Amino acid sequence: MSFEDFPRAHVERMLRSIGGVLPEHGDDPWPTFADGLIAHRVVDAVERSATRGEWVVVT
Repeated sequence: MSFEDFPRAHVERMLRSIGGVLPEHGDDPWPTFADGLIAHRVVDAVERSATRGEWVVVT
């Protein structure tokens, strides 16, 4: 499926699910530096994808 054909609703659902991808912390509800790094990488990939108009790999 091309970037242009991927419905915006699906992108929004994927972004809302990012929290489910982050590592578990046990009982500590606060995100760790590692969680922040993962989130930053995802946001960066989303920005690059929007700018390029194509899918990019989260690195």
